Amino acid sequence: MDIIGQVVEHKSLGEGTICDHKIRSGASYIIVDFDGEHKEFQFPDIFKSIITAKDDNFKQYVSELVQKKQIIDKKEAMSRTLERQKEEKNLVRDEPVIRKTKVARAKKQNTKSTSTKVKHSKTEKKHNIAFKYNFCDGGKSDEQVGFNGLCSSKTIIENIESGRSEWCKFGDCACASYYDGEIDRDELERIYEEEGICYESNLLKKWTARAGFSYDEDGEATPRRIVGAKVDHLCILTTRNPEDQENERYIFAVFLIDETFPGDQNTQQEGYVKSNSKYKIKLSAKEAKKLLFWNYYHDKDGTEGTRWGTGLFRYMTDEMAAQILRDIAKVKKGTSDEKLADDFFKYFCAINNIDIESISQKKGALKRG
Repeated sequence: MDIIGQVVEHKSLGEGTICDHKIRSGASYIIVDFDGEHKEFQFPDIFKSIITAKDDNFKQYVSELVQKKQIIDKKEAMSRTLERQKEEKNLVRDEPVIRKTKVARAKKQNTKSTSTKVKHSKTEKKHNIAFKYNFCDGGKSDEQVGFNGLCSSKTIIENIESGRSEWCKFGDCACASYYDGEIDRDELERIYEEEGICYESNLLKKWTARAGFSYDEDGEATPRRIVGAKVDHLCILTTRNPEDQENERYIFAVFLIDETFPGDQNTQQEGYVKSNSKYKIKLSAKEAKKLLFWNYYHDKDGTEGTRWGTGLFRYMTDEMAAQILRDIAKVKKGTSDEKLADDFFKYFCAINNIDIESISQKKGALKRG
């Protein structure tokens, strides 16, 4: 069916006309003209609740597409769950960490020249973890991208209408109530201060990255587990701006993991990693744009390119983590964080037996063409 020229009704923007339809990175998008103002939405997802079709035939058409998409999404979610369960079974769960010994070794090695050769295992486990987050400009400043407060109204609208954030538009989320006009901004801010709203808005306050929950077709929640991340390894926090593509995903903060919790289905608690140490660094918007996630990360076979999918986190090797810290140290030169970034890089390498001079150049998906 030709969808160009179809008239639609948006909950807050009013009546508009579809003026373009495009496929990008495997996803379908429509451009809607609202009296000269063009807005892009994911198609057909936007027709679930935010936009409605005026023409009955088109309404039936998009309704069928939405139903088919939901069936596909459920099958993909089940497949990802099975893959994750398989991964959890294969991971080594009982790897003891003797922190005092490792810290003592790190201090001893830090007193030596960084050129001292330490054998670096090429078969290392992936104990560092990278999270993807919806963009949050709460608390945005010259020192940080955001992720330290409630999103602006503009970002809330963009996150919901882009179709990328399931939680933002979820019925239980206060931001969805705000978007639908059920509460005003003052009430939204009260809820944030008293109850909290989302992981993103507190990330750089609590320095805790959580695994979240998976939902089945009946809406039942199952806490996700984190079994691969280990103490003394790196947590990488990533995002992309609402108008950006996946290959523009950037790193906005990192921290050294000193506390882990795998998750517990019996108590309905999701897994998390956390930092209480001094080794945590946030990046400004300008700095973050120099650290594109896909410059460092690639899947095992190098076949997925820059496709993340719907999973919240991915595990990374020590070498990938060291490359990130090395580049952060370069980016932070001449800033108040210069010494911290340099100390963080050297400490991480020392405590994980990585020879600084042997760290290779970046080999992420973007570097592989």
